[in-house]
Amino acid sequence: MGASGHVTTRKPLCGAAPGYRSKISTSAVVKGSGMAGITPEVAERVYAATISGYGTGAPAAVRGALGIGETRFGGGVALAVRADPSRCWSLAAGFGFTEPVTAGLVGRITDFYRAAGVTSATLQLAPSVLPADWPALAEAAGRVRQPPWVKIGAAAEEVAAPRPATDLVIRRILGDELGRWADVVLAGSGLPAGLQGMITGAMVRPGVAAYAAFDGTELVATGGLRVHEDVAHFFSGATLPHARRRGAQSALLAERARAAVAAGCRLLVGETTGEGPGEHNSSLRNVLRAGFGKLYEVQNWLWRPGYLGVRTSGSPARSLG
Repeated sequence: MGASGHVTTRKPLCGAAPGYRSKISTSAVVKGSGMAGITPEVAERVYAATISGYGTGAPAAVRGALGIGETRFGGGVALAVRADPSRCWSLAAGFGFTEPVTAGLVGRITDFYRAAGVTSATLQLAPSVLPADWPALAEAAGRVRQPPWVKIGAAAEEVAAPRPATDLVIRRILGDELGRWADVVLAGSGLPAGLQGMITGAMVRPGVAAYAAFDGTELVATGGLRVHEDVAHFFSGATLPHARRRGAQSALLAERARAAVAAGCRLLVGETTGEGPGEHNSSLRNVLRAGFGKLYEVQNWLWRPGYLGVRTSGSPARSLG
C-alpha cells in the first residue's frame, strides 16, 4: 500500500468496514526527531483495518465475481480475493499484538486461504512480533520470504506545511469520478484491470477520501486517505507513466496531510516498497522528502497451495458474496 509514488502501489489498500472503529490507543505514540514515533501496533492495526475495507466495501456483485472473503481473529485481518488477476490482493496483517504468533495462528490463516480457494496469499508481520523460532515455523508452514515493505510515519502538521510546486491541479475527487480514479490506481501501479469495482467500493466507506492530480481534464495521479481516529493512513499513490516527474505525488502528500489535520489527525502512517543497494525507489524518496520517516521494515511471507504447511481446524472463509 503505498503512500506515494508509482512504484508503491503493488497492492493499493483502502477503506473501512461498516461499523468498524478501532480502539487503538495512541498513548504509546511519542514524538521522534522530526517525525512521529508510531508504535508497530498502531501502524499495523491501522493498515489491517484499511485492508478490511476491500472485503466489506465492495458491492455484492463484485464480491461474488471476485470471490472475496474475509476473516478476523487474533487481532488481525485476512482478506482473500480468489479471482484476483494480479494475485497480490490476498493479504493477512495486524497479527501478533492481541495474541502471539504461533504455529496454530499461522495454520489458522493458512486454513482460511485454502478454504477460500486462492492461488497465493501474503502474510505481513512486524519484526517486533516474530517469535524466536520464526524461521523454523515459517518453513514448516510453507511461508517463503519476499521483499519487505517499509513502514513510514510522520507528524501530520509537518507534512501539511509545504506546498510543493506542480503544474497539475490537485483536488479531492467526486463520487462519479471514482471509476477513473481506480483505473489510474491500477494502470499507474502496473496492475491488470478487473479490480475497479473492489477499489471504488472501498473508497465510499466512511472516513475514506480519494485525491487526484489532473492535467487539464485528464486524471493522471492518485492518492488515498483514510481517517482512523487521530491517525490518517495514506495509500494508493500511483501516477501514469507519462505524467511522472511533475510533482504530482509530492503535492498529493501535502494535500492529504492538510485534510488529515483538518479532520483532527496528528499522525500519518503508510507503507512503500524498500530500496536495495544500487536501487532508486522514487516513492520512498518522495515520502522522505515530504517529512515522513522510516519506522521499520515489515516482512512479506508468501504462501501458495501445495506448500507443506501447518494445518488446524481454523475458521472457514466467510463469503462476502
